[in-house]
Amino acid sequence: MICNYVLKTPYTSDHFGKTFLPFTTILALMTIGYIWRQPSILLKHPPKQAYIYGVLPILPIALIACITIFTTWQWQLVFFIPIIDAILIGISEEGLFRGILLGELLKRLSPIQAILCSACMFAAFHLLNVMGGLSINEVFSQLLSTFFIGLFLGAVYVYTRNIYLPIVFHLLWDYVFLADGLNKSVYSPTLLMITVLLGCIITVVLFWKLKRRTSL
Repeated sequence: MICNYVLKTPYTSDHFGKTFLPFTTILALMTIGYIWRQPSILLKHPPKQAYIYGVLPILPIALIACITIFTTWQWQLVFFIPIIDAILIGISEEGLFRGILLGELLKRLSPIQAILCSACMFAAFHLLNVMGGLSINEVFSQLLSTFFIGLFLGAVYVYTRNIYLPIVFHLLWDYVFLADGLNKSVYSPTLLMITVLLGCIITVVLFWKLKRRTSL
């Protein structure tokens, strides 16, 4: 909203990432600072075997990111801006919605209810993009995708109790789209479909496991 109406840089602008960088930096620092002062809000780690559910979907999206970096590499700011933006967004949004919000919801709700609530809030947060210059259709599409991504990342965080897995997946996902990674290789769209398919399967499996765990 500030970028669009005050700085005259809409969400669809090629300069949006650079213009929005100070705001993502502030949000990331505030999130890190809060978690640093309240470390008990993060869930404790389980056995390492659980990490496979978070690692598997990371592999294909990481491959797309590597292809994108390899094909666009240059020593210019335009190359590094999407990387920096993706890292800051991944840290701030996952720290806020999974680390802080979901962590607090888990104190009051069942794991499934907490994940659903946090996913709804995560999706609703992206409604702000309509004031950033996106059309209603684009925002609605983003609303659906962020809700389902929120379900997946929430389930991974609750089950693995590792905040770094959602952060890594989120930053890789954002980088691929910020850097137009789907158009850098003929294999990238297929790899993205594999990522989405793995994410859907793992979300269902983890919901079943969490439901079964709470009913025992």
